Amino acid sequence: MKIPHHRLIGLNTLMVIEKIKEENLPIPENIKLDNVLEVLGRHQRVHRKKFKDYLGAPDLVKDVYIEMPFGIDDRYEFCGHGLSAFQHFIVPENGGFRGYNWDDDDSLAALELLGDFLMNLTEVKYDYTVEEYGFDPEIMKNSPMNLLVEKEGGDVDLDDFQFPTAAEVGGYYGDKIASDEKYPLITRIKASGFSLHFVMDACCAHHVLGYLLSGHSEWEARLESNWRSRFDNPQDQTRLDKKFKKLAREISKYLLENKDLSELKSVKEVIEFNAHFVAKWLENPKNREMALKGIINRRQTKEICIQAIASSLVCLTNIFKT
Repeated sequence: MKIPHHRLIGLNTLMVIEKIKEENLPIPENIKLDNVLEVLGRHQRVHRKKFKDYLGAPDLVKDVYIEMPFGIDDRYEFCGHGLSAFQHFIVPENGGFRGYNWDDDDSLAALELLGDFLMNLTEVKYDYTVEEYGFDPEIMKNSPMNLLVEKEGGDVDLDDFQFPTAAEVGGYYGDKIASDEKYPLITRIKASGFSLHFVMDACCAHHVLGYLLSGHSEWEARLESNWRSRFDNPQDQTRLDKKFKKLAREISKYLLENKDLSELKSVKEVIEFNAHFVAKWLENPKNREMALKGIINRRQTKEICIQAIASSLVCLTNIFKT
């Protein structure tokens, strides 16, 4: 069964952790893998399933919507992108970061006028009680998006609104919920998967450019297809095992060579680090030009996915320290 790239990369991360342990590969001293495997190892099937489900959950949640007038059904998406996904962007800017901003999205072009028309009809609203989250309402009530909307008076004028960054949202679920032992373990596992979704989004070109369109969906689809082709024959377990051993060695080497990543202490820091990584990656004119056309080759895919897996591993070791 085909699974979206967030789940693919997340499960690859667990496989890499297992292979690093099995092969006794060298990793930075501060990275401890035993606690992660105790919670999400292959024998923990229920935990692993919840983790996998929540890796993809942020794309399925219908919490941000346009309340339409005249009895028309509320709108939860624009141009094929869920409005909730506006929380998944992180744009390095002026020495800091900003979230998605409708007015700064140059990819919209003429479609901005359509969006402006819809927004002028009514306000954008946020519902933190949606069941898809599966979290306690109190957790959702304190989420960055809800706090920001409350500060705005409960409604959002999209023309004037800057969404929270992926680091703020992913950091909340990773650092405040998943890492806190006061919550039940199953809640922490769900929040860990949820937070890693944002870690991976910060490795995607358009999420760092702040572009909803300009090849956004096509680029991510090609990245997924390219990476999946590396593990093209899951029936051949011997060959697949060999490939994962090789990937584990590559991640081990990458972490040892990139101490500025492996020594980060929070999910929020990792997401911001990934945004800087991709912004620098996009300084290569070829990378940027291809991304805006929705194209990514196999070499580029490997660069991005190695970063995504290594950073996801760092986040899991920080979340499940004890």
